Amino acid sequence: MEQSEKTLNRVTEVLKSVANPIRLKILCLLASRNSVSVNEIADYMGCEQSLTSHHLNNLKSKGLVVVRRNGKQIFYTLKNPQIFGIVKCIIKCDKSVCKK
Repeated sequence: MEQSEKTLNRVTEVLKSVANPIRLKILCLLASRNSVSVNEIADYMGCEQSLTSHHLNNLKSKGLVVVRRNGKQIFYTLKNPQIFGIVKCIIKCDKSVCKK
C-alpha cells in the first residue's frame, strides 16, 4: 500500500505526539472517560496545570483531541477514539504501559 508524502508526514507527526510519556498517559485517561477537565487531567498527571495544558495543546494541534469550554472550565475528549487503537496495539506488546 503506497501512501502519499503528505499522509506519511501526518502519520509521523501523530506518532511523535503519542510517543511522549505524558501525552500517552493523557490519551489513556481520555480513552477511559468521555470528557475530562484540564484540572482533572492535571490532578491525574500529578503535574502543574501549565505543563498539562502544554501537552494538551500539542495533542490538539495534531488533531488528536477536541476542546469544549463550559464557562471557565475546559474539557478534553479524544477527537477520534480509534486513535487509541494504536495505543492498545502497542499495549498488547507491553501490558505495563497503561490500563483501560
